[in-house]
Amino acid sequence: MQRILGRDIPPDDQWPVQQEDPPPFVTLETAWREQADHTRSARSAVRDGSAGIEYRVTLDDERVQIVTTSAVDLFTQLVLHEVHIGPR
Repeated sequence: MQRILGRDIPPDDQWPVQQEDPPPFVTLETAWREQADHTRSARSAVRDGSAGIEYRVTLDDERVQIVTTSAVDLFTQLVLHEVHIGPR
């Protein structure tokens, strides 16, 4: 949802949750519930899903990549993100 709001994406090492060292589940669950409220607000703020959104991503080598997309494209990516993995 940060991308849909046009917010820049920090380097991976600055993300609040690290895959290599995840916090306890209770901490994740609390953060997830808080994020759900922000997600609802962000979703309802989108008035034109096809309007352009631009945000910056800082790559691991510290280069900045500018991404131009739309809320519809980002939503589709979120919904289908794990589809390509298949059964485990």
